[in-house]
Amino acid sequence: MPRWLWIAPLLLVAAYGWHRTAQSRARGAHELVAVNRSGRPLERLRFSVAGQRVEVAALEPGATTRVTFRCERDGTFDVAWRPQDGDQDRHWKGGHFTHGPLPMRLRFEFVRGDGVVWRTEQRPARR
Repeated sequence: MPRWLWIAPLLLVAAYGWHRTAQSRARGAHELVAVNRSGRPLERLRFSVAGQRVEVAALEPGATTRVTFRCERDGTFDVAWRPQDGDQDRHWKGGHFTHGPLPMRLRFEFVRGDGVVWRTEQRPARR
């Protein structure tokens, strides 16, 4: 019987790991929201952070798009886009992404003059 006693702690560790993974998935993903207030169409929006990339093909003036976003590391955002009437990409680097235990809404507003207003807020947890 003593040879089999190591199985109980192993099963407890496995059950704990499974429970933590299930909690993490139930918590939900982050949400990336892009809002175009620049007054002109935007193309090829690319949001990169910590090796992950999310792309949006186009965003019309006044439009909003929402994309789920999963990333397991912290990092700084690097955003690139091209105005429809422009010939080169615009870039913005800033903000700090923390993958953390809470699902966040990451909001990027593209404003006139090639500016970006970034903010975050906590998303309500899924039930």
